Amino acid sequence: MTISKRTATAAACAGGVAAVLGATAFLNGQAVLEKLVQRLATPVALIWIALAIQSGFLLARGRRAACLWSSGLWLTLTLLGNGPLVQWAYTSQERPYADIDMRNQAPYDVLIVLGGGAVGGGQRRPQLSPAGDRIVLAAQLYHAGQVQRLVCTGERIAALNPDDLDPAEQAELILRSLGVPETAIVRSGGRNTSEELQQVAERGLASGRAGLVTSAWHMPRALQLAQRVGLALVPAPADFQGAPPGPAPVSTFGEQVLSGIPTAESLGATGKLLKERVAILIGR
Repeated sequence: MTISKRTATAAACAGGVAAVLGATAFLNGQAVLEKLVQRLATPVALIWIALAIQSGFLLARGRRAACLWSSGLWLTLTLLGNGPLVQWAYTSQERPYADIDMRNQAPYDVLIVLGGGAVGGGQRRPQLSPAGDRIVLAAQLYHAGQVQRLVCTGERIAALNPDDLDPAEQAELILRSLGVPETAIVRSGGRNTSEELQQVAERGLASGRAGLVTSAWHMPRALQLAQRVGLALVPAPADFQGAPPGPAPVSTFGEQVLSGIPTAESLGATGKLLKERVAILIGR
């Protein structure tokens, strides 16, 4: 009996997946195998698998042009959603600030805490966003006696968030819940980083030794915009996304397999970094 190319391709794909799963279970145990299966069941991973299978079928049928297109999409998804590659990109972006130890900095007269560290919760209670380390760092520095005044910036875009609080209000409420007194907090507006820093400059809120608290990967653009409006701010980086300093740890087989499967989180992180690059190029 002759086996069709389609059947042979499907059998090869299934065999390859089974071999990887078996090797993972053998080398790293059931817990890692379960993590791998869960990763493969996510929507991004299922699309990634479908593109790989489609590329194999197209190649088997001799449709080279279509195979190249499908393989190109698969490779793009693989690279943009690859965790280690995304982390490497963030590490490069954050490198100028990686050695700044915020626990050993000279005291600040004021800290400018850019918006983006909080979101509106389901109970209309502000809660920390993925960039919430900005707010936590500001509270830590206040309680350590390294700063006496915090300026929270940001206002919502009414057309997009008509009923929510401004980012500056959200940050203030969280800071107060962390023990920072209301008298130590000043709110300022601005619908984006450029407007936030412009308003800080116009209101003279960055007098003396003024630090800028924002995500480390966002710091290069924020400092560039600050200089444009005449602000000389000291970087106070938070929310690092790159790898910590020092040699990279040795990864296991299971970790290597997991890292090769794209995730929605890595795609989102790539999108944020690309947005930063584009914004720097156009001066926004």
